[in-house]
Amino acid sequence: MTVTEQMSLGGLVVRGDLALSDGYRTRADQLGSTGVPILRVADVLDGRIEPSFKDFIREEFRPKMGAKVSRAGDVLITTKGTVGRIARVPDGLPEHSYSPQLCFLRTLNADAVHPTWLYHWARSSEFLGQLGLYKDQTDMAPYVSLTDLRQVRMSLPPIAEQQRISELMEPLDALVERNRKEIEIAVELAYALFARVAGGEPDPGGS
Repeated sequence: MTVTEQMSLGGLVVRGDLALSDGYRTRADQLGSTGVPILRVADVLDGRIEPSFKDFIREEFRPKMGAKVSRAGDVLITTKGTVGRIARVPDGLPEHSYSPQLCFLRTLNADAVHPTWLYHWARSSEFLGQLGLYKDQTDMAPYVSLTDLRQVRMSLPPIAEQQRISELMEPLDALVERNRKEIEIAVELAYALFARVAGGEPDPGGS
């Protein structure tokens, strides 16, 4: 019989299975023209990251960032304004720091929490439904705090079950990403063809 454990994210942090934190609060005097790029909340879309990397923290301040420097597999959550966009840091993306409006989940013990399973759990109704309960607690813009996130509860199946689910989801993730890129190429070609036929540059935004 499969036994699913109920744990809060804060409990998993205490147990050493997860890291949970927000982004680095950069001071103006730490910014430079080169260094560690900053990933902004606008760069995190639902299911993917499209970094602009226009701002940099000077290399000399890297030690102050601690764990708030990216790692492949980190699960990112937008926690202010548009709450609940979820993305995963892919392999090959340059190392960067997160802005304060982003929080991240990071697997520390893969024998307890599988990284791929964690990403898909964060996109599930169990997680997003709990975020929805927290985000409108004030009269200000929607916001979820680290304290709120630590209280979110996770239904955590045994690692073998997480592994099985992850093996099913990984090829689907790859298919979705491939189709997304093909659609973007098709849209670009369509607008190029339109411009050639119509003799002008159409506005993809429709304005």
